[in-house]
Formats: sequence, structure tokens, C-alpha cells
Amino acid sequence: MQTAVIGAGLVGLSAARAVAKRGEDVTIFDDYRVAAASPMAGGMLAPISELWFGEEERLRLDIQSLRAWPTYSRELELESGVNIDLRTHGTLQVSFDHDDFLELRRINDLQINLGLKTEMLTSEEVLRFSPFLNPKITGGIHIKDDLAVDNRKLLKALHRALEISGATFIRDSVTRISKISDIFELELSSTKLRFDRVILATGAWTNELLDDFGPNPQIRPINGEILRLSSKTRVLDHTIRANVRGSAVYIVPRSNFDDSPTHELVVGATQNERGFESLPQAGGIYQLLRDSREILPHILEMNLVEVGMGLRPGSRNNTPIIDRHPNHPELIIATGHYRNGVLLTPLTELTLTQILDGHSTHTSLAWNL
Repeated sequence: MQTAVIGAGLVGLSAARAVAKRGEDVTIFDDYRVAAASPMAGGMLAPISELWFGEEERLRLDIQSLRAWPTYSRELELESGVNIDLRTHGTLQVSFDHDDFLELRRINDLQINLGLKTEMLTSEEVLRFSPFLNPKITGGIHIKDDLAVDNRKLLKALHRALEISGATFIRDSVTRISKISDIFELELSSTKLRFDRVILATGAWTNELLDDFGPNPQIRPINGEILRLSSKTRVLDHTIRANVRGSAVYIVPRSNFDDSPTHELVVGATQNERGFESLPQAGGIYQLLRDSREILPHILEMNLVEVGMGLRPGSRNNTPIIDRHPNHPELIIATGHYRNGVLLTPLTELTLTQILDGHSTHTSLAWNL
């Protein structure tokens, strides 16, 4: 069985790993566009602190994937030899002013009603956990079960594990997929290749390659600016999620090891729909700096290392689709992970393994026309 995986972001590489573990040949088409969301992510594995009203149904899948992460990371690190920096300090979910605190209490009530483990904190208690935060914050929630991972190291580890397994990488764009009898033909910039099975993991660009196959899953790009900053001072261990005058911001530590010469923070992320616009906007960058400074004043003393833009793939209901095409069983779609692509990496691989073994996908991940 010859399988093509189109897309080399976290979803595509997870899909390829599911195929490779079966001992089957897999070719990954590593088009730089389709990894647009993965390297720009914050790396939070935080279904509890990211929980929002109306998303309760998907929470069970998110929690299932979160619980898989410790074993998944150990296995991947052994396979690849790459440390992916899985962080276990948890999340501090904090509020800036009185109105933000009321909203925080409302979210905490939802968390408690769903049986999730959280601890409400006063502002003084938050500062004991993280003394560099602004003393003016009005309160917080400690979520010890949340995790975080370095998404770029995760990409590197998956890539390396697949190389070791014998997978083939082709750095080229697939411009069209067509079907000839039971074989899929992929058109590239200068050639055509044929495969028995295709797994489409092209993120925000999913619709482009399904024109010849009838319905498409109506994936849309959701833009998000993100910042990376560095400092010689270690200021955070916990992931910080905050509401600042009604605006959401997160701050995630990177490489905060005691012997590290610099300590990096990822600050994100804005959220808007501007099509395939790939350039960050000044307003988004200003918003991130303004709000993160209110929570962590030391931000203004840090070096600005990178300004980036990611295109998250959103489905009609912002729920992932991991399923066979309704009209073509050997065309498998894995897309629509929206803001949880990193969190759902283990679940994505598990689901694809189950599909390849002939099982139906979970109803929450099915393609509903």
C-alpha cells in the first residue's frame, strides 16, 4: 500500500507516523504553506484553561489527548532523540481588572460544574506562584493538569522519527489530485505520481485540492499574530492565560532551564478572519504587547525575537474532521483543528490508526455533509 500524506505540519506528520507504524510505505509532501499553523503555535496543551461555553462536547476528546501526552512524548523522544520540552508546571489563568475577574469566576464555575480540577486564587496567591506578574492583577485560577510543549521541537521530533522509519519527504507542492480507477494521481510542479491512498492534511488550504471529488469540508483560514521574546532573566515557569479588559492573551515560557543563557516567551495570539493574508498587522502586534505588558511588565525589557502570523484551519463548527471522504474511502481528510492542533496531536495519530485499521472515526470527528 503506497500512501501519500499531503502536508507536513503536526497533523500531516502525525498521519504519516500512523502509516509508518503499520510498516507501510509513506511519502510526505512537505509544502511550506501547509505547516503555516504548526510552527506559529503557542504549544499549550490546555483544554481546561481554554474551555469556553458551548464547547463542552469536545472537551472529552481534548482531555483524552491531554492524558496521552506524557506517554506520547516519551515514546517520540526515544524514537527521534529530540527533547520536545514537555512542561508540567500547569497554567495560571489570571484577570486584570474587576470585570475580567467576574468573567474569570464565571469560567471557573463552568470548569467546576464539569468536574474539572481547578483552584481559585487571590492575587496574592497568584504572585506566590509567579512573582514577576503585575501585582495589580485581581485574581487567578491554578490549573495544575495543563501541560505545554515546544511545538517547533515537536515538529523536528516527528520529522526525525519519520526519517528514521524510512519515510520519504518530497519538498514540492501538490497542485491537483485526480483519481484514475482505484489510483490517486498527484500533480506536482514538474511531474505526476500515483498512490493507493491519500491523506490530506493541508490545514487552511484543504478546500483547494478537493475540487474533483465533490463536497469539501469548507475549511477557512483564521489568522493569528504571535510574538517571541527573549531575556536573560527567567521570569516564568507556568503558562499564563489572561483576560485584560476583555481581551485574551497568553504567555508561554520556552527553554526556561536553569542553565539556559536566554529564556524565551511566546505571546499570542490574535484571532481574526482576513482570508489568506499572511502578513502580521500592526494593530495585532500592538494588542499583544499592550495586554501582555499589563500582566507581565518585564515584557518591555525583553528582546523582540520574532513576529509571526499563523493561519489556523477552522471548520464550520470549529471541530476537527478526521475521517474518510464520504465518496472515496482511500482519501482521508485530517483538518479543521483550529486552535487545538498541538493538543490533539496524539489523538490525531490514534484516530488515523483506527481509521487505517478499518474502524469508524469518533462521531465528534466525522465529516458531516
